[in-house]
Amino acid sequence: MSQNLFKEDDHKTESNSEDVKKDFQGLLGSVKKFLSELLEIRSNTDAVATKESIIQDIPFKGHTSWILICSIFIASIGLNANSTAVVIGAMLISPLMGPILGMGLSLAINDVETLRKSLKNFVVMVVLSVITAFLFFYVFPIQDESSELLARTKPDIRDVLIAFFGGLALVIARAKRGTIASVIFGVAIATALMPPLCTVGFGLAIGKYWYALGAMYLFIINTIFIGLATFLVVKYLRFPMVKYANSQRRRFIARIASTVGFLVMLPAGYTFYMAFNESMFKKQAQEFLGDTIESYEFSNNGRYVDNLTKLEYEKDGGVIEIVCMGTEEIPENIINSWRTKKNNFSKLKDAELHVIQGGKDDSEEKFNYVTELYEAKKAELLTREERIHFLEAEVARLSRNVGKQIPFSEITAEAKINYEDLTEINFAYQIKSNFKKLDTVPVFEVKWDEKLKNSHIDKEQQKLSKWLKQRLQDSTLQIRRL
Repeated sequence: MSQNLFKEDDHKTESNSEDVKKDFQGLLGSVKKFLSELLEIRSNTDAVATKESIIQDIPFKGHTSWILICSIFIASIGLNANSTAVVIGAMLISPLMGPILGMGLSLAINDVETLRKSLKNFVVMVVLSVITAFLFFYVFPIQDESSELLARTKPDIRDVLIAFFGGLALVIARAKRGTIASVIFGVAIATALMPPLCTVGFGLAIGKYWYALGAMYLFIINTIFIGLATFLVVKYLRFPMVKYANSQRRRFIARIASTVGFLVMLPAGYTFYMAFNESMFKKQAQEFLGDTIESYEFSNNGRYVDNLTKLEYEKDGGVIEIVCMGTEEIPENIINSWRTKKNNFSKLKDAELHVIQGGKDDSEEKFNYVTELYEAKKAELLTREERIHFLEAEVARLSRNVGKQIPFSEITAEAKINYEDLTEINFAYQIKSNFKKLDTVPVFEVKWDEKLKNSHIDKEQQKLSKWLKQRLQDSTLQIRRL
C-alpha cells in the first residue's frame, strides 16, 4: 500500500515538473514573439522606394546647390553669433546627407555607378560648403572665436556614437513605408554635419589651419560612421544586389565594393578605438584630479586654476598638467604622492604629471603666463563671458598679490612721516594695452589735506613721486591724485 502511494507521489512530481517546463517554454515563446514583433523591421521595408529616394538625393545641381549655399551662410552666421537656435535652423534645411547615404547604399548592394556618383557629389558638396563658409568669414568684419565654433575643432567618443546611431536611425526611417520626416530632421540636427564644414572655412579665413584640420577630421568621422550605419542596415534588410550580365564583371565589382567597404571600416574602427581610449583617459584623469589637487587645501596664498588644466591623451601615455597660482607652493613630497596615486589608474600609468606653480615671480610675469595659458586653452572655455570673468578675477588676484610683495605697510608708514599732509594712499597694478602689447604699470593714488593750495600739493606730489621711484627702484611707477 505504501509503495503505491510513493509511486503516485513520484508520478505527480514528474507531472508537475513537466507542466512547469511547458509553462516556462510557453512564456519564453511569448516573450520571443513579442520582441520579434516589436523590433522586426524587414516586413515594413520598401527596398525599391528607399533605393530610389536615396539615389534622387545624391546630385547637387540647381535648387539643391542653392539650398546648400544658403544653409551654409545661415549656419556660419549662427556660429559667428554663438546662436545654437540659428545653427539648428540651418541644419534642418541642409541637403548634406544625400551623397553619404548614397555611398553606404552603393557599397552594400555593389552598385559601382551609384558609388561613383556619390563620391563625385560628396566632393562637390564639401568644396562648395567650405568655399561658402570661407568667403563669409573672410569678408565678414566680426570674426569672434565663439564657443559654437571652437566646439567643432576636436571630436571625441560622443561624436562617433552620435554619428553611428544617427545614421542607423536615418536609414531605418528612410527604409520604412511612409518615411518618418521627424526622424530625418532630428538626425540632421544630431549628427551636425554642417557646423564642422563652416568651422573649416572659418579656420582657413583667419589663418588658424589647426582649427580647419580638427573640424575636417570631425566631419570625416561623421561621414564614415553615417555611411557605415547605412551599409549595415541595408545589408540587414537584404536589399537586392545589383546584377550584371557579365559574371566576371559582377565578381570584379563585388570585390571592389568589398575592398572599399573594408578600407572605410578600418579607419572607422581605429577612430572608435582611439576615441574610446581618450575618453577613458579623461574620465580617469578627472577622478585622479578629484582625489588630489581638487581636494588639496592651500593654507595661505594659493589657488588651483581648474580652467587651465591640460589633459592630453597620447598612445604612449599623455600629459596631465595642472596650474596653481599664488606665492604658496605645493610641497614636492605631496606632488610625488600624487604621482604614485596616478599609477593606480590603468590609463594614467604612462602619463606625465606636470604641476605648474606661480612661485615668487613678479606680477607681470605671472600675468603674461596666465595670458599665454588662456590663449592655449580658450577652446575649452565655454563662453566669452566666462573668459572675461576668469581673466578679470585673475588680474584682480594678481594685483592683490603684488600689494603683498611690495612692502606696502612700510611705504605708507615712511610716506606719512615724510609727508604729513597725506590723508590716504592706495596702490594697484594697472593693465594697459596699445593693441600691440600689454603693459603692467604700478600706480599709487594719493589724497592730500583739502586745506592745502593746489600749487603746494603739486610740489609735494612731485617730491613723493621721486622718492617712491627711488625707494622701489621702479621708474615706470605713476602717482595720481584722488
